[in-house]
Amino acid sequence: MITTRYELTVPAMLERAEQGFPERDIVSRTPAGIFRYTYREFAHRVGKLASALVAWGVRKGDRVATLAWNHHRHLEACFAAPAIGAVLHPLNHQLPPAQLAQTINHAADKVVIADADLLPRLESVAPSLDTVERYIIMSDGPEVQARLANATSYEALIGPADTPMAGIRRVARGGRLLLHGCRRAPKRGCVYLSRFVAGHPGLLPRGSDWCNRARYDPHRGAIVPCQCLGAPICGRLDGEQAGAAGPTSRREGVL
Repeated sequence: MITTRYELTVPAMLERAEQGFPERDIVSRTPAGIFRYTYREFAHRVGKLASALVAWGVRKGDRVATLAWNHHRHLEACFAAPAIGAVLHPLNHQLPPAQLAQTINHAADKVVIADADLLPRLESVAPSLDTVERYIIMSDGPEVQARLANATSYEALIGPADTPMAGIRRVARGGRLLLHGCRRAPKRGCVYLSRFVAGHPGLLPRGSDWCNRARYDPHRGAIVPCQCLGAPICGRLDGEQAGAAGPTSRREGVL
């Protein structure tokens, strides 16, 4: 019988990664170049984003969507939203505008976190969005140029925020992940509890090079697909070196 000594919630998973592998690297490709930081710094920024979302009025059960490439800020959002009991909703930027708007409206997304270079797609559907109240724009600088109302820079938002992860733990049981079909017109979404997302990495072969052996070898790592169920969390639990390749899937420079 296998037992765990911590809750299967996102803050507990984040705490395990921070305390067990504080100096392990996360390497990300951004428009400015290669960005590298540790699990300890990653957890600190996740707490700041979670605190900022709470200050904005995001509550348990609210939908927080992401429209972004694979990079360290997107990975932070994958932890921060469910950490406060919200529902993380990764969007597919390859959908036609009408289907993208339909997906956002169907999920009733309250906040959209988007990459600056994907702004044209978001701005084209913004007039059709019924539930979105705020936009967070991710870029390497503290300022962004957007035609969206209530748009804020990601870095400017988390800069002054606090990191009360102890308080966040109380509401984290409601953290969920909402997935729509990736390549067809969205008709319905599947909502997964954080407990299932935590167990999902266990469905992978435990003898594989991805999950089981990373804890023993600090040089092992993998490209992290932030839109895939369980993938952003799997490697963090085992202390895997994470590579976020940005708008490309190439390993060069990040692992």
